[in-house]
Amino acid sequence: MGMKNTAKLQASVSEIVAKHNYGTWRPQKGWKPLHIAKAKDSTFWDGNGKQYLDLTAQLMCVNLGHGNEAVANAICKQAKDLCFVAPGFATQVRADLSLKLLEVVPKG
Repeated sequence: MGMKNTAKLQASVSEIVAKHNYGTWRPQKGWKPLHIAKAKDSTFWDGNGKQYLDLTAQLMCVNLGHGNEAVANAICKQAKDLCFVAPGFATQVRADLSLKLLEVVPKG
């Protein structure tokens, strides 16, 4: 794909998202979201190939890095067993995590 087509695609992706999605934590008018095309470990790239250091771990959801195989495998396994249950219900996974967290968090 030529540079002209790539630039057009980037604008198109960003424009579509800006028009049809809600960008949290910011005013919506004039929002021009950056098109993120891929990520690995602590780095992500925009649609033009520019590299960025992900200092927020995409707002703390990928603290173990983008593309972490162990995390991806665990997510896939859990999704096959029980993909999502609303917060008002109990599951074995929630109970197990609760007990693990109690081992490391301060008491009180």
